[in-house]
Amino acid sequence: MVGGEAAKNLDHEMDQIRDCEASKMDAKAEERKRRLAEYEQWCKRKDKELEEEMAARDPEELTDYLAFRARSFEQRWNKLNASFFGSFHDKIYLLFILWCCMQDPYLMLIGPVRAVVLCGPVVFEVFLNARGPSKSEDKEISLLAVSFRSHSFPSASIQINECYTSRHTKLEFGLGHIVGSVEATVISVQVIHGSWPDGFHGYFAACTASINKEVVLLVSGDEKLPVAGNEIQLSRRIVSVEANGTLRIFVRASQGDNGLQDEKVFTPQEMGTHFEILNVGDCKLKVTVAWSLFSLHPKLIPSHWLPV
Repeated sequence: MVGGEAAKNLDHEMDQIRDCEASKMDAKAEERKRRLAEYEQWCKRKDKELEEEMAARDPEELTDYLAFRARSFEQRWNKLNASFFGSFHDKIYLLFILWCCMQDPYLMLIGPVRAVVLCGPVVFEVFLNARGPSKSEDKEISLLAVSFRSHSFPSASIQINECYTSRHTKLEFGLGHIVGSVEATVISVQVIHGSWPDGFHGYFAACTASINKEVVLLVSGDEKLPVAGNEIQLSRRIVSVEANGTLRIFVRASQGDNGLQDEKVFTPQEMGTHFEILNVGDCKLKVTVAWSLFSLHPKLIPSHWLPV
């Protein structure tokens, strides 16, 4: 009898243990179901939030991210700085504004009034429009805002070429990075003897020793050479040159198969002016260059010295 009673007690204890384990498993199952339901609700909320976010986003962010970033940059600049410095378009440094076509797809810079100092992030913006019957019917064919930072460039002078696709165009952007440089300003090109050859097109350019790339100062094309008094009006005057390098300035005059050319080499200086004489047939041109240093600390420059 004692053995039978003990067996019954043992069976009862085992039943209790099994019931307890089953209860725990049921509780865990319920907890898993609850967590799964919460997760499904969380997923639904996130999906809804994502749908609302996508609906609120500018479609251009997905279809043309570079153009979207360019517009965002302008909006952000106005929001942060307009109250202090004026609107974005009042303060940007204009490098060029002209029209091009497939026969002449290269845009020639006609600025800036000062060289761009890369001591921090610099943003270059590109706005290209296709001309319509009226200004309101012009269409954007390229819209970019490209940022360059000094730490992303090597310690030697180099030319950087990058391609960007925006709107309906693929644009190749070329940037000359000139280290340890001074600023050369071609302040005048004067006719001091004779006259420019009649009917000849004019081409003026500059080139540094380290980057053998011509920087166009003026190209008259089919138009008459722009002259005011005895001075030729250049489209661009500013060039950056390595302080220990050289600057070449040259001129070409052409008419059909006939051509005349000359060039002179300038040695960079920290200040002052220097001139050389270019000969184009019987025409003598006095080219005067002014030299100046760059400042890496704009806050130290009096406000009336800053370009506007």
